[in-house]
Amino acid sequence: MENEKLFDLRFRVKHRLKEYLQAAGLRLWESDPENLKTSCPFCGQEANVLTVPLEQPQYYWTCPYCKEKGDAIRYAMAFYKLTEEDAILHVSRLLGERIPFLLTFTATEVMQM
Repeated sequence: MENEKLFDLRFRVKHRLKEYLQAAGLRLWESDPENLKTSCPFCGQEANVLTVPLEQPQYYWTCPYCKEKGDAIRYAMAFYKLTEEDAILHVSRLLGERIPFLLTFTATEVMQM
């Protein structure tokens, strides 16, 4: 897979944590109208969902217990134990993003699966 195409896809979905959690059916709740929470994909404790108020809001998570943090891609990597490439594709599919390239495998890769 070409790095440039993967980088573009990652950039389009990484800030969409709130949408990703909803689409994946993962835990997301409001402790009050200003504060979103989720479960930390590393330790399972309550993590904060931070909002960067831009034209299109950006969402990140941070865990006050284990100190891990990240975006939608990092959440998927930790929660599902995915590689970064697989996490980008997983999040993109759930968010309905068009993936503009085909995944191809060699016969050796298929046999190793």
